[in-house]
Amino acid sequence: MFPFQGSQTLRGFVYDRFYGDSALLLNIEYRYTVWQYKEFKMNTVLFWDEGEVSKGFSTFLIKDFQGSYGTGFYVSYLQTVLISFNVAHGNEGTKFYLENKLPF
Repeated sequence: MFPFQGSQTLRGFVYDRFYGDSALLLNIEYRYTVWQYKEFKMNTVLFWDEGEVSKGFSTFLIKDFQGSYGTGFYVSYLQTVLISFNVAHGNEGTKFYLENKLPF
């Protein structure tokens, strides 16, 4: 089975929401640095995730794809993320993520 661990790959859905032997994911992110002081940075992010899991490649259907979109920010020091906050919305609701890493 291939779970989307902690909705890291398809944000906006609950943990272990999708299972399958095969997975297809498209993620588009735009990141922009809004503040920098020496080695500290604060970046914003806009994203769109689209994906599907299936029993096999031949059973993927466009109509079964699930999508989410959202925004967030993260603070880093020396390329190490100290804190990240994302808000993602999918067709099953809105989810909030507060972590000390980036989803990807």
